[in-house]
Amino acid sequence: MEKAKIVVMEDNEDQRLFLRNILKKNGHSVVAEAVNRAAALALLDEINQGELECDAIILDGNLTKGAVDCRDAQDVNDKRKELGIRIPLIGFSHLSLSELGIVTPDFDTKKDREKVISIIKNQL
Repeated sequence: MEKAKIVVMEDNEDQRLFLRNILKKNGHSVVAEAVNRAAALALLDEINQGELECDAIILDGNLTKGAVDCRDAQDVNDKRKELGIRIPLIGFSHLSLSELGIVTPDFDTKKDREKVISIIKNQL
């Protein structure tokens, strides 16, 4: 498998650290991170304008502290579609994002971390 450039959109520092480490361990690189909804939408603009290259986006369901729904993921997905960005979104959330058309594993990615890299490999 070719090594991938990944954008991580996750508000939790521990989760971002985990993703950076597991991706690096498997030869991939995290090229940008977003810690909130506004930063995530700004990264989509950078991707659309050719200022940022990536092969996949790992997306948390909510990027707003205290949120209990997947509105942030929906906004990111809607903007990605609006801009015509065809980079795969990989859900990394305890929330189900499959109703948004986002690949979401059928296990809790934050609890069963060993399976995360296999999901990433399958989407690239």
